[in-house]
Amino acid sequence: ETEVVCDESDDGVGVLRIVTCRVEKRENDDAHGNNKGNESETATVACQQQQQQVAEQVQKAKSNLHIDVADDEGRSISSNILNQARISMNLPNVRIMKGGLCHISALLSPISCNSHSNEADAAVHEFLSIRKMLHTILSRLFPNDEPPTSPRDVLYVHLYLSEISHFAKINEHYREFFGTTLPPSRSCVAVGRGALPGGRRVMMDCVLQRGSGAYLRSGDNGGCGSDITSFLYGALQNKNHALRKTLHVQSISHWAPVCIGPYSQANVLRSSLVFLAGMVGLVPQRMTLIEPPP
Repeated sequence: ETEVVCDESDDGVGVLRIVTCRVEKRENDDAHGNNKGNESETATVACQQQQQQVAEQVQKAKSNLHIDVADDEGRSISSNILNQARISMNLPNVRIMKGGLCHISALLSPISCNSHSNEADAAVHEFLSIRKMLHTILSRLFPNDEPPTSPRDVLYVHLYLSEISHFAKINEHYREFFGTTLPPSRSCVAVGRGALPGGRRVMMDCVLQRGSGAYLRSGDNGGCGSDITSFLYGALQNKNHALRKTLHVQSISHWAPVCIGPYSQANVLRSSLVFLAGMVGLVPQRMTLIEPPP
């Protein structure tokens, strides 16, 4: 059994990977020797058929990338040119890694909203465009998954603003999208006017883990219902490590600052990789800055 692996980083080249194989003892060696000519012809035909199958699988894998690889005259376009076109169009970068970990970066509004007289309203408009774009990406990442991929699967967000004064308005819409129960950890920074590409006011990156939203909400008995994907079922049955855990403190404590807004203090992936939220150095039980020594 074989499969063809082809992704954007391979520049359109399909890699044939052997999934399973077996060795069988050859029988009737004498008869085999007498039929060398016939077997040679048969092997040639079989080889040609296999090459055709591989070519079809490569073409299918390339078509799933949704990337045009030729211009109007049919000439090949190099991956460097495609990357430059992607950058000029301000398209996000989507990278799916082993185990269902996915990084989506450079989420920007398609156009800078300069028609608004109020900078904060323009920033909100841009964020709503980003939110819609992210929703579309999530719906297409793992289309056959059940439950479907959603904002619940996002475990970390980098939010870049041109001015921190835009945060309050944007946070309202952020809360609507990501929710307030077991939300992703978040880092939000103001980078200054003109720092983001094309004069944008908002940019966002995020990291998500396939199936992790449903995993968190499965309960101690691992029950997500009967209609779940094999990936999620396998994660629920794995006793060696947890697919995802979340630290979400919403009240005053002696060990973690209470979160201001919908974010978790930490998200832990596969019991090893920790995503910490950006936090100010506050004393947890008082929520005040640490006083300098006298």
